[in-house]
Amino acid sequence: MPPWPRDVFVTQKHIYVAESGSFRVLRLSKKGSNAVAVAGVMNEAANFFDLTKIGLEVNLFVDNNENLYVSDTINGKVLWFPSNSTSGFPGVIVAGSTMPGEDSLHLYRPHGIFVSEVGTIYVADAGNHRIQRWGKGASFGVTVAGTGKAGSNLNELNLPTDVVVDSKEYMYIVDALNNRVLRWPPDSAYGECIVACSGSFGNHPHMLKMPTSMAFDSYGSLFIVDSLNFRIQKFQILEKFGK
Repeated sequence: MPPWPRDVFVTQKHIYVAESGSFRVLRLSKKGSNAVAVAGVMNEAANFFDLTKIGLEVNLFVDNNENLYVSDTINGKVLWFPSNSTSGFPGVIVAGSTMPGEDSLHLYRPHGIFVSEVGTIYVADAGNHRIQRWGKGASFGVTVAGTGKAGSNLNELNLPTDVVVDSKEYMYIVDALNNRVLRWPPDSAYGECIVACSGSFGNHPHMLKMPTSMAFDSYGSLFIVDSLNFRIQKFQILEKFGK
């Protein structure tokens, strides 16, 4: 299977690329040279129990210490790899279990992940229509957004595919099949729609169609991958993002 980039994460030092098709994550210098495999084994797909390999669909997060987190969608888990990891190095399960599932111990088709400065992991648990929060070292997750059932009310999600958390612990959630982005206050049962709130999909500037992922810049601009409109949309949401 030919490789293609599935996700990318940029730090102060490096660029990390999830190379789907070859089942590995590459780390490159900012100049784009010296690619090194830091997770997975080339051309070998993972199974549920093999922690040295990763699946076809993965999302990435890299913390300030250059530790790598890989959300393995098909295998229902989030793996942690240290900054000195190389190809074939076994990851550590930090969210989910060896098998997918629906309870607090498990994940089902996890997508985007976010890790706070204290190591709290937020997972867009897409197949379970919820956002799960895992404290550092926790053996189970806590549902912090969504009900676990697909829906379009403001307490519900339908295939959430990405989550970003700001310094005040507000969550920003790509709610893919509802074609919108929600902002979810901490310890709240309800979110508020902040992007594409018409209740329908479309290709107008204020609408989305199957959004998949997002990122903020330091100026508070929100960039959204609007996949079925084949475009990147920019919205000014905050005055700044971060501390």
